[in-house]
Amino acid sequence: MAQSVARRLFAQGGIYTLSRLFNQFTRLILLPVYALIGAQGVGIINLLWSIGSFLGFIYAQGLHGAWFRLRFDRKDRASQKELECTIVWYLLASGAIGVVALALVGPALFPLITTEVGFYPLGFLTTLTAALLMFPNLYERKLQAEQRPIQYAIFTAARTGLGLLLILFFILVLKRGAAGKVEADAIAAGLVALAALALIRPSRIRSFSLSTLAASLRYGLPLLPHSLAGLTNEVIDRILISRVLGLGSTGVYSMGYNLASLTGIVATALNQAYSTLFIQSIRESIEKPEEMRRETFRLVARAGLQMTAFVACVGLAVSTVAREALEVLPGTDFDQSWRVVPPVAAAGVSMAGYYVFSQSIVYETSRIGLLARISITAAITNIAANLLLLNATGSFLGAAWATFLSNTTMALGGLWLGQTTLRLPHKWLSWITLVASLGIGLAALYLLDDGIPSPAVRFPLKVLAAGIAAILVLRSAGVSRKTLDTLPILRDFRGKRS
Repeated sequence: MAQSVARRLFAQGGIYTLSRLFNQFTRLILLPVYALIGAQGVGIINLLWSIGSFLGFIYAQGLHGAWFRLRFDRKDRASQKELECTIVWYLLASGAIGVVALALVGPALFPLITTEVGFYPLGFLTTLTAALLMFPNLYERKLQAEQRPIQYAIFTAARTGLGLLLILFFILVLKRGAAGKVEADAIAAGLVALAALALIRPSRIRSFSLSTLAASLRYGLPLLPHSLAGLTNEVIDRILISRVLGLGSTGVYSMGYNLASLTGIVATALNQAYSTLFIQSIRESIEKPEEMRRETFRLVARAGLQMTAFVACVGLAVSTVAREALEVLPGTDFDQSWRVVPPVAAAGVSMAGYYVFSQSIVYETSRIGLLARISITAAITNIAANLLLLNATGSFLGAAWATFLSNTTMALGGLWLGQTTLRLPHKWLSWITLVASLGIGLAALYLLDDGIPSPAVRFPLKVLAAGIAAILVLRSAGVSRKTLDTLPILRDFRGKRS
């Protein structure tokens, strides 16, 4: 029992991590393809991606969160099907209305955003794609809630692979350029949406429930400002670097940021497993004796600590290889990108802490609006810190520290409001030791990279420093060799070898 939550966390989280890394790998495949489009074409793609991301949140109205969370309160399958039916039919109707409305007013509004791209056809295709993508996202959340990570990985891999093939066909074969990317995305979204609806198999519309819709919107709509603030938090650093320091600095920063973001990717993937296990475990403990309930709370809190420790080790590993990996790139354009990696990796660990602490808010449906307070405060912190540090230092490194400050604000906000919502017995001394060990380790790696020019001397010292820091981090979370031996993936591997 003592390791059951942690075992499931890392078993399921490992599959989610591999799935997300596969998605990242496909983006790398497209880099040389995008080079054929040119800077203006890539700019169009990025602009339309931002617009589509914004519209996607508006279309969904936070109902992806309600779709995930509220099913845990419905014990029988019929009740869950009613929830699915209500949300699917509502989003089909509201999405269609939204697309038609934008088709009418889009030509007048689009010039306010950009004059370089017309609303028809690319702007309209972007709005249509955003609406269609609601349904594969719903199916992925369904698989997550049902703890079916293998099926999730298969579906997302098929979805990503289809999109990749269509993009390559439209750009390389049909020579459609940036327009081909947008057209391929729209076709892929349509096909995947149909597949997702077929797999969800919502009941007929007569099962639609107004009371269920009202409950879903009460939970979902407060998530909308939270999602939009999160999107702002994600892109504001590069926007402000471009305005203050220029596009060249944005490119140098982005290269290091993309490498360091592996830490955040792992944190998000593990949270897909942790969130499900948290809600399920706490929900089931309600009907248990008080002693067993306290034990469940302790195990969930411990699993969150161990999850953060693992993410911290990923951050240390990425920071260890960052300078050497980036020096492989041709030319000297990105020889300073490594400086971004340690603070952004630390920001990824802060995000893992936020995921752990904020689960109490996600669980308590009446308190879900608190997430928006946290994310809006973090977004304001990010903007203010970027403006202050970029102008004060004249360096893109200011944006990296702004990202760290923003994510740490989210972690502290999640801790404060989460503990006032549903108090968990976190081991605070262990958390402090973890943070201190990580901070000292990342600082040592930065100083070694900055002070030793020879890779032959520098890299072994970094491996040693990172190894010591990782051991301290894992020890602080109660992870030992014996603990690792109990994880299913390692136990099964050793069993096969023997």
